[in-house]
Amino acid sequence: MQTIPSKKLKILFALRDAEPFHYKHILLVCGRRGHHVRMVYDKQWTNQDEFARLKESLVDFPDIEYCVAKQRTGFSRLFLFYVRELLSFRRYAIVKGQSLYYKDRWRGYLPKTIQYLLSLPGVEGLLGTGVAGMFLKSIERIMPPVNEICDDIRSYKPDVLFASPLDLRFSSAEVEYLKAAARMEIPSVGSILTWDNMTTKGLMHIFPDRLLAWNEVQKEEAVVFQFFPRERIRITGATLFDDWIIHLTPSTTRAEFCSMHGLQREDPIVLYLGSSANMATNESWVVSELREALDRSGDSKLARTQIIIRPHPGNNHIYDKIAGTNIAIIPKIGRLRVTEEELKLFYDTVYHSVAAIEGANTTAIIESIIAGKPAIAFITEEYKKTQMETKHFNQLVNEEALYLAHSPDEFIRILGDMINDHDEKKEKRNAFVKKYIRPLGMDRLAAEHIADEIEDVAFYQK
Repeated sequence: MQTIPSKKLKILFALRDAEPFHYKHILLVCGRRGHHVRMVYDKQWTNQDEFARLKESLVDFPDIEYCVAKQRTGFSRLFLFYVRELLSFRRYAIVKGQSLYYKDRWRGYLPKTIQYLLSLPGVEGLLGTGVAGMFLKSIERIMPPVNEICDDIRSYKPDVLFASPLDLRFSSAEVEYLKAAARMEIPSVGSILTWDNMTTKGLMHIFPDRLLAWNEVQKEEAVVFQFFPRERIRITGATLFDDWIIHLTPSTTRAEFCSMHGLQREDPIVLYLGSSANMATNESWVVSELREALDRSGDSKLARTQIIIRPHPGNNHIYDKIAGTNIAIIPKIGRLRVTEEELKLFYDTVYHSVAAIEGANTTAIIESIIAGKPAIAFITEEYKKTQMETKHFNQLVNEEALYLAHSPDEFIRILGDMINDHDEKKEKRNAFVKKYIRPLGMDRLAAEHIADEIEDVAFYQK
């Protein structure tokens, strides 16, 4: 990394959404360094309550401004959308080692007519040919950037564009701004949003000058699954978990936490991390099964163990019928951790638990691991496709950062060991965090490294 001059930059952030836990720390770092930031966001995908909280967290930085992004409209928007969808499916068809679950899911996104054509003998193979790929990509190259977006960029005159996430379905704002910036020869930086974006989402259709990956594994995924040039990728760590690095102290004592939520402070607590509806439609039966296993265990400490369910936002009502004795739902309304209070509640819930359990919510499991808690994956045939058949889940398994329970009885045995302070995977979990989340060390936020790369590209990338 070259030494950065003291010049202050004008940075244009083009984002699909303005959710605080995705980009807050990057914006904070840029603000503290004195850069002027203009954030354009896709209104369609931005929750206005969460956006208001983001602006509130950045109120001390008047040089950060916010605008609704200009959009591609009309026929060209719809046409390009389906071309990009087909290219993303083609990626699943031609790259080996991908989950069939995600390939089938993407096939289901396509129009029924295209799904039918792909089911015909030889058509999917034809789609995978180089000729078909060149044809579809040529459409992207031929379609010009949107004039209104080019005008918007010219009016701000940025030194550099930061765009993210670049590969989600229906993304338009960040992709279209990146497309325009490339045509206008404005240096650009792209950032990978989550740890499975390279393998379970769509294709990056427009490449930034530099792509920021969490770690060496994700860098390799970007090369293999996104066809991104290796020499243009840098490692920064995962800013998604910066809050967890900062807030690694509880805000309540165990007595206070239990009193607030109607729990017995002398009895163990285990945390069940609910999954999104598209990953696991209804996991309430899993919690009921684990509760029954605890009750019949014959061990008084296990029988008294309390289960806290943390629902995934938008999938919380599935647990209403099973809440009761020794099963609590916290929070009762599923929300992302977008405020300081919500983050503290999530951390306190993890901290005061013996362990975390997951079905298919791997991001929340990583947060629990960062907080120093052992994690148990309850393996079921129903959710096998989103567990053992997915690349990112197997990264946790291969690094031995997870305990695997294939039955309620095996869960009871593992949890019993944990309650008795036997945890043989602690060092493996620490190694996982260092390798995947903080490969550049724990002493700096990933957002700091991202800001370094933005500055480097702005000053030296032409």
